[in-house]
Amino acid sequence: MTVPQTLVRKAHIHLPQAGAFVDWLLQHWRDEGIDVSQPQAGTLLLALADVGTARLQQTSASGIDCLLQPVAPRMGELMQLSLAEHLAEFADQMAWVEGSWELVWEGDAPPATSRLQVMRVLSNQALSPRMRRIRLAAGDISAFAPGGLHVRMLLPEPGQAPAWPTLADGNRLHWPAGKAALARRTYTISAMDPEEGWLDVDALLHHGAGHSDPHMAGPGAVWAASAEPGSEVGVLSPAGGMVPQAPHCVLVADACALPAAARIAQARLACQSTTLLLWVSDAQEQAALAPAFAGMQVTWLRGGVPGASQLEIAQVLQWLAQQDWHPHDTVLWVAGGLPLTQAVRRSVARLPPLVQIKSLVHTYWR
Repeated sequence: MTVPQTLVRKAHIHLPQAGAFVDWLLQHWRDEGIDVSQPQAGTLLLALADVGTARLQQTSASGIDCLLQPVAPRMGELMQLSLAEHLAEFADQMAWVEGSWELVWEGDAPPATSRLQVMRVLSNQALSPRMRRIRLAAGDISAFAPGGLHVRMLLPEPGQAPAWPTLADGNRLHWPAGKAALARRTYTISAMDPEEGWLDVDALLHHGAGHSDPHMAGPGAVWAASAEPGSEVGVLSPAGGMVPQAPHCVLVADACALPAAARIAQARLACQSTTLLLWVSDAQEQAALAPAFAGMQVTWLRGGVPGASQLEIAQVLQWLAQQDWHPHDTVLWVAGGLPLTQAVRRSVARLPPLVQIKSLVHTYWR
């Protein structure tokens, strides 16, 4: 991946235990389903086709050099903020005191322009039994206007007044003393109106990962179900994600990723072909959400736990094997649960060398 030098960003991390952070970050990324390699001890290499590459190399017991090569300025800002947030999260887990670690950007690295806006809920609409569309009001949504797909949000607990963080010290979130960090989730922007100052996000009422009780929901589902007009939520900019650009695009999404698939399909040009496989839990969900994909070439898969059930994952792989892959001009975009994305990655890796597709595989939950 060739990246213009104007986009390259370099940084140095100074911290008490560099090796421990490298090990933690490696496991953290792998747990999130992110493809990361370790070409040698103390070195991490991450490459995401629609974001860029990141290389972290331990240089001493207390030092790490970082090289970020984003595909676009907005992706560079997101990579900067993500690195700072991961470092701060690790420092909190290690109970390091302020000032014992730092992240310093080198030379002419462009300053990140990330910001936190506290937005107000205008409405909460049920699109289906399990999908909610929440409209948010803000004074300025210009940071989201260039076309980003997703926003990262800080979710207050229902009925509690949130203590908002500030962005400081290398664009990391700095929480008020004695206040716990709010849950963070990423949601797709389904629509926005910069002139009127609102944006819509779609959220699945997803069961909490790891819970045996099917009624036990995670913080994202709790917030989406309980968000009331007038309540507040934190929204971080800039927006992340980009619409895949290729003459032909194959999209696979489970229920959690349906909003992103709809946004991508609707944003692609009329001269570009798009084929979709969408996985929902039942016919009721399909009927409720199908209008967003009207007129598109869609195959629906119903049953099991979307993104996780092995029987349906096998059907996804069978469907992918039947697609007509056009060399050099096809993008495969897949998003959903970790079992689904792991299976797709293995399947793509086994394709014949002559099948040269660009695959963008994103784990939305695990």
